[in-house]
Amino acid sequence: MLFRSLGKKADPFLPAPAIPLDAAGDVKLIWELNRHQFGVTRDMVDDWRAQNPVGFGINWVSAMEVALRLIAWVELFGRQEWMADHARFIRHNLSSDWVPRNNHLIAEAAALSLWDGTPHPWLRQAADEQFFSDGVHREQSVAYHHFVTHLFQIAGLPQPQALAYLGAIRQPDGSLPNVGDNDDGRASTKPLELPAAPATSAGFPEAGHYVLRHGGDYCFVRCGKFGPGHAHADLLSPILWLRGEPVFVDPGTFVYNGNPDQRRYFRTAHNVVNDHAEPGTTFSWQNTSDAVCENWTGTELTGSLGPWRRTIRYAAGKFFITDTLTGNRRWRFHLHPSLKAQVAAGGFVFGKFRLTAPGKLSVEQGWFSPSYGGRVPIDVCEISMDATQPATAEFVVE
Repeated sequence: MLFRSLGKKADPFLPAPAIPLDAAGDVKLIWELNRHQFGVTRDMVDDWRAQNPVGFGINWVSAMEVALRLIAWVELFGRQEWMADHARFIRHNLSSDWVPRNNHLIAEAAALSLWDGTPHPWLRQAADEQFFSDGVHREQSVAYHHFVTHLFQIAGLPQPQALAYLGAIRQPDGSLPNVGDNDDGRASTKPLELPAAPATSAGFPEAGHYVLRHGGDYCFVRCGKFGPGHAHADLLSPILWLRGEPVFVDPGTFVYNGNPDQRRYFRTAHNVVNDHAEPGTTFSWQNTSDAVCENWTGTELTGSLGPWRRTIRYAAGKFFITDTLTGNRRWRFHLHPSLKAQVAAGGFVFGKFRLTAPGKLSVEQGWFSPSYGGRVPIDVCEISMDATQPATAEFVVE
């Protein structure tokens, strides 16, 4: 009974196309369990197959979900003929008509590659469509970059540049920065082995991703294309570590479906001044602009987004953030959950760290999502300046 198609209204024996994806809140929670990546037994799979006939129920709505389940089965049990119904379903329901073609089609083609024993023809042209020339995935999400990179490896078409990128952006503790949408999705029952982080800074100018690195001091920032639906409004928003500890965070994703207010919050809450994009539907944006990188040295990045110009500079164990923008301005800097902020003379203190800041200062509550579906409260350092105050403001994190 564990894998029955659950939901408030979703009938497990309706034809898959007839089931609305919001019938049970967030369909992602149902799909995740039914990917079988946690390690199922053959008896559990037989029970699942009896309760989920081909083409009926919520577990057949998305060909990608069928593909990820097939990958898990082949990895756990080897290629077996009783799995052939999954391969046939994927082959007849490829997401090849999606524009843009994205991680869904990659997962489906990877599953067929694993099943057929040879890379699917579509994957050979997909690498150019999916990645910038510097190896970064075009969806502007680190989690989806990891997901797609692993899928290409499973399919027998590894992408060395894409894998090298993941090593280059690793944070001081070895984890990856939480940039763009992240639903904790995995491609496989096995982990993707990542290269070690380099000792120096790294830039990926076509994608617009930059890492300032000096020992345990680290900054990841995006300065380039805004990106499609899985991107967030995080251009010029730094993720900062000092002395090997996280300081400024990206709040994460939390949910896709079932809570539009929270979906909007997590897509727009970043370490920026004012708002520069407006969410549309769950996976769309309106009124977006790209950022332009004006200067990159490895210790300093200067970029602009419309009238806003930001420089992030590292020197002597400190990060200096200089913003130029006229009019009324409101900054937000989101702190790691372990840090509690207090307003102090000329800025904020939080633990062993300090943010020097001008303007009107306050500590507000925000949210941080460490994993999909979970959130914890965090402190947010807010700074306000009106149009009568200087257009240029400098912040120092130390």
